[in-house]
Amino acid sequence: MRLMKLLEKLSQKFVLVLICLLSFHNPTLAQDTAADSLFNPDSTCSRLFIYRNRTYPVDSSRKADAEGLRFLLKKVPQSEELLNDYQGRLKTSLIPAYVGTFGGLLVLGGGIIYSDNVPSNVGRRDTRYAFMLSGLFLVLAGYGYGQYALKEKEKALEKAVKIYNDSVPAPERVRVTVTPTGDGGGEIKTEVPF
Repeated sequence: MRLMKLLEKLSQKFVLVLICLLSFHNPTLAQDTAADSLFNPDSTCSRLFIYRNRTYPVDSSRKADAEGLRFLLKKVPQSEELLNDYQGRLKTSLIPAYVGTFGGLLVLGGGIIYSDNVPSNVGRRDTRYAFMLSGLFLVLAGYGYGQYALKEKEKALEKAVKIYNDSVPAPERVRVTVTPTGDGGGEIKTEVPF
């Protein structure tokens, strides 16, 4: 009996946390902040690169992400193909948001609202836990898949730049490094050796 009361209190707190997370969650900004990805943007980051002593933006507000690299990557067909793959994966990054939202609706709709309409106490409890556990699973699965998809998407862009660098002469290569900006964000800079 104590376990059931504890689970009810935890489920109520979980619903509040879930509502907060879903209201503030933006799938396009849900990027991993680890330093293992050179092209990992976030809201405080400006992605720029320097090629032949000129600075170019990697991203544009009017075009697809990383479209600024196309003029370089189109010189190597395999790199351009990977860039197209990277940009194509941007649309599939909404799937985890839909799955997580559906999980949240299961928790709210089935776990809280629908379970109150079940006549027996045992049925009400079982219905509530079944909906809440399945909704929680969907929220966590959507988040986990979203993080995995974002990392794989960024790896495709990194691989495109690596293939480009491996196939062009030394003066044409782009060396990418991440340096922090003054406001705590990051900035991508490239160095072209002469």
